[in-house]
Amino acid sequence: MRQLRLVPSGVQGWSKNTIAATTDAFAYSSTMALHIFRLQDMTLHKMIAAHEHTVVAIAWCPVNSNLLASCSANTRVTVWDIENEEERFSTKLDAAPLAMDWASSGD
Repeated sequence: MRQLRLVPSGVQGWSKNTIAATTDAFAYSSTMALHIFRLQDMTLHKMIAAHEHTVVAIAWCPVNSNLLASCSANTRVTVWDIENEEERFSTKLDAAPLAMDWASSGD
């Protein structure tokens, strides 16, 4: 049997804001986890249990592909260090965003 496309169990196909890509990797979120794949060999590189509520948006840092930001339905925004699977920064917003992106400077 030949695989036609990658649609893992739990992927949120209804929200385009839960899929993001860089030049060497792409990420998507299942309900509460982040899945990071390497484009070079299309393998799962990391899976991070990210939030206690549904992830509603993710975005890669434009100047550091090791940093990925995610936001959950409970309005918590977290910046992740992918290689170390550690939280670098976290804050709570007044409301959950509809989309998320980084400034071009990476700030």
